[in-house]
Amino acid sequence: MKIGAFAKQFDVSIDTVRYYIDLGLLVPGKQKTQYEMNQTCVEDMTFITELKKLHFSLQEIHKILSYKRITHFREENDIHYFVNLLTEKKAKLAEELNQIAQTIQRIDQLIEETSKSQVQEAGKGMPLTFMSYLYCPSCRVPLKMTAASIQQTSVHDGVLVCPCGYQAELFEGILITDNVTTSPYHSCIYDEEIIKEWSPNLISLTEKSCLSMYKELSRHELKQKLIVETNVDIFVSMTKYLPLLGEEVNYVFCGHSLEMMKRLKKRVEYSCPNATVLYIVNSDLQLPLRPQSIDYFVDSFSFNQFSLLNKRLPCEILAPYLHGDSRILGTYMFFAPASKSLKKIKEMYPDPHPKAYALGYLEENMDGLDAKRFQKEHVGQTDNPGSYFIYHVEQEMAHLYAYQYAYKERGEAIQSKP
Repeated sequence: MKIGAFAKQFDVSIDTVRYYIDLGLLVPGKQKTQYEMNQTCVEDMTFITELKKLHFSLQEIHKILSYKRITHFREENDIHYFVNLLTEKKAKLAEELNQIAQTIQRIDQLIEETSKSQVQEAGKGMPLTFMSYLYCPSCRVPLKMTAASIQQTSVHDGVLVCPCGYQAELFEGILITDNVTTSPYHSCIYDEEIIKEWSPNLISLTEKSCLSMYKELSRHELKQKLIVETNVDIFVSMTKYLPLLGEEVNYVFCGHSLEMMKRLKKRVEYSCPNATVLYIVNSDLQLPLRPQSIDYFVDSFSFNQFSLLNKRLPCEILAPYLHGDSRILGTYMFFAPASKSLKKIKEMYPDPHPKAYALGYLEENMDGLDAKRFQKEHVGQTDNPGSYFIYHVEQEMAHLYAYQYAYKERGEAIQSKP
């Protein structure tokens, strides 16, 4: 019998049959380069199939089959050997069954406990302390609050205006900036289906990069510092680290979608209720923040996504918000030069940056800031980032860098730091 017919008879793949042959579970004859599955193979495969149904491992089956090949189970001792093995397997399965029953009971408890837990409604407004940060992105002068609804130390609703005509609305503690365009993202990172579209491999690499950013931040005195993270619709890094970095830090999270900002606000208020946070709906990086106010800018793929939609470099827009001691910490994905994925990006997006998702984009973006210190770490690569990255070509490597820049204004002397 040919190997194909044999595999079909036992409803397994040809690769499985070949694997069993390699392990020595099946010992067929051979005609030139082709296996000939004999009657012994049929009997052995029948025996193997039965033992697999009884939850014996292939290693255990190989030992039993080896004993059977020598003794043929003809004498009482042989039969006693096999009966003992079956009895031991039965006892082991009974123990596993008991453990499974206990696990199911614990799962039921967790279901009940989780179902009873109440998700905290996002009820906090914008902390009043942020009023000193709010400036017109065009005129660079302080914004004035009108029609404000103030409760204790926060503002829930109101309108921020500038004499030039710039206006931003504060809605339920979320600041919605002027000229917000329709979000290019039809969903957010918290959607179950979107999470499934990121491969576990990429999420693990991203976790390594986020940990690197957290370690760097934890080395600094962050009291009263301003940390800004944009484009959080795609990925958000700092939320899990807020309780660890302290409550005297000022955070700003920006995203394209009001719905995303509501969901993020609810999560942060649940996990870190005393954090000082401002949520901004913004689509162009023209942030209503005071010039030179950002101490740390967190890039969680935000520069990547910006490159798909803009020819202008993001740091050109961010430069006025940075000062001599500002730092940029980020996670950047890139493909090798001349890769098909880079070509596909240019075909899929109407007007991307010429170096979108190339390593040169990150270098060029930072060069515009005259950054004197640049550190980057290659945290890994994957040939399967997930279906979310629709421009990725199968089997091509997507690489991840964790990086940081220390910004120095032009004209300053370069000072090396430990």
